[in-house]
Amino acid sequence: MAILDKIKNKKSEKTTEKKAVKKVLVEENKEVVPATANKISVVRDTSTAFKVILKPVVSEKSNTEEAKGTYTFIVSERTNKVEIKKAINDIYGVLPIKVRTLIVEGKAKRFGKSRGRRSNLKKAFVTLPKGKSINTHEGV
Repeated sequence: MAILDKIKNKKSEKTTEKKAVKKVLVEENKEVVPATANKISVVRDTSTAFKVILKPVVSEKSNTEEAKGTYTFIVSERTNKVEIKKAINDIYGVLPIKVRTLIVEGKAKRFGKSRGRRSNLKKAFVTLPKGKSINTHEGV
C-alpha cells in the first residue's frame, strides 16, 4: 500500500502544479475594474474582447460621427452584433445602444503582371447612450 500512496502523491503534485500554471495564465488576461458607488469590483476577461474588436477607424468621417456618439471599429469577420456589443462593454465599460455592421469588399489590384485582391473588412458602427464617450484616439 505504501508504494501506491507514493504514486498517488506524485500524480496529485503534478496536477496541482498544472492548475497553478493555468491560474497564473488566466490572471494575466484579466482586468480588474475598480468599484464605484453602485457597482462591486468585477474581474472581466478582455482576452476574447480584443479578438473581436481589432482596431478603431481613425478618419475624418469617423471623427465627425464620434461627435454624435457613434464610434467605428474594424472587427473580426466572424463576429456578430451581440459579441461586438459585449466586447465594447468589456473593454470600455459602456453598454452600447445600437450596433450596425458592414462588410467592405477588398479591391482588386494589380501587382505588375499578376492580379491580386485586398482582404475584406468588417466594420462595426457602435452607438453609445447620450452623455457616454470612449477615448479611441489615445495613442494616435
